[in-house]
Amino acid sequence: MSSNNAPSKLALRVKSKKSQQSVLRDVDPQQSMEGFLKKLETLTDVPWEKISIMKGFPPKKVDYTIDNVVACLGLVNQDTIIVDLDTSINNKSGPGGFDLALWIINSSI
Repeated sequence: MSSNNAPSKLALRVKSKKSQQSVLRDVDPQQSMEGFLKKLETLTDVPWEKISIMKGFPPKKVDYTIDNVVACLGLVNQDTIIVDLDTSINNKSGPGGFDLALWIINSSI
């Protein structure tokens, strides 16, 4: 019996003002939040420090810190995430200094 219950990689739909829908593949749940947000920035042109995302229906805010990993978001394969610019986020300095809001809408591809 294997004790390795490592989550598999995720495929996520990403919606933003730039793109109605893109697919972000091979998202590692153990990837850093910073790395994940930088991938989202590449797809959406939203600065990674100011990304907001929605989750659930109705969409609900999920708070996280930059020193977490993607798994802390509770995403599952084929979720749809909506990325937008959060103008309420102030840049903070220091490790884990960014406290970003995240919203995600669950749906299947």
